[in-house]
Amino acid sequence: MSYLELRDGVPLFYEVDGAGPPIVLVNGWTLTTRFWERQVADLARDHLVVTFDARGAGRSGKTPQGDSLSGYADDLDELFQHLDLRDVTLVAYAMGASVAVHYLSTHGFDRVAGLVWID
Repeated sequence: MSYLELRDGVPLFYEVDGAGPPIVLVNGWTLTTRFWERQVADLARDHLVVTFDARGAGRSGKTPQGDSLSGYADDLDELFQHLDLRDVTLVAYAMGASVAVHYLSTHGFDRVAGLVWID
């Protein structure tokens, strides 16, 4: 199990599988890494696949602060920096799409090559 301690001390749970161009799978509200179980093995054949539990969900820490689209986007940026991810394809489901859009509007496109919006 891998954890990143976020700027405010909250532990963010994440998993990394495979190797190749990075894909980061962004969950909808209250969903966890388990949501992507059926996709990870196929994607990991030729990609580095990153899944994570957003703060407040699953195996990540709970906190009364940071539970906002911009807070989740900042957490995503910290994960990108921690794993030194570049040219990422973001695959986002439901609320995760809003998180991805907030990420792009706040942190820009320097680390992101594309966005797949699933709803």
